[in-house]
Formats: sequence, C-alpha cells, structure tokens
Amino acid sequence: MVFAQLVAFVQFNNSAYKLVDLRKLHDRHLVQLDSDWIGSYVHPTRFKEHLLQKLKPDWSEYTKGRDIYISHKKTVGAALAQASHIHVSDDEAQKIVEVGLMLHQNILQE
Repeated sequence: MVFAQLVAFVQFNNSAYKLVDLRKLHDRHLVQLDSDWIGSYVHPTRFKEHLLQKLKPDWSEYTKGRDIYISHKKTVGAALAQASHIHVSDDEAQKIVEVGLMLHQNILQE
C-alpha cells in the first residue's frame, strides 16, 4: 500500500526525483502507518528497479555524478530541448532520450 502511494505521488507530480529522496519519503510513510517494515533494509538497486517496474514504460533513471534521478522521459526531453539553443520538438527530444537510453544499456552490457 505504501509503495503504491509513492508510485502515485511520483506519477502525479511528473517531475524528476532523487532516488535517495524517494526512499526517505517511503520510510516516512512507513513510520506514519506504523508498519511492520519500519527499519527493514531494502537494497537501493532493488528499490529503484521495483519503482521503475511500476512506473514503466515512460519513466527512466538518470545518473548525474553520484546521484540517481527518476524522471518521466518527457520531462527530460523538455529539459534537453530547453538547454539546446536549437529548437527541438517534444517528439524529437523524446527520441533523443530513447536513443541515449539504448546506448547507455548497450555500453553497460559490454
């Protein structure tokens, strides 16, 4: 139930979130509900993968330095379009993000 609320919160706000902040929010909800899971350790990668599985296919992880962000692809595409001085449509920006994700996965597999 708590994880479903977290997923709904992320989807509703449609922003980029630091994974560490989402974990803290999840832990606070557990405390508020006096859950049996308070204080139990969940590996960050498992937490991230489970969250992405619930949010897919339009959400992805992005790494900036040591921080991992969870964001909607359109949000990242819009940021790319705004950051470039060349006009890029939302569709083009989303394709850029998708190609970048494919390249990232291929590099990690090698």
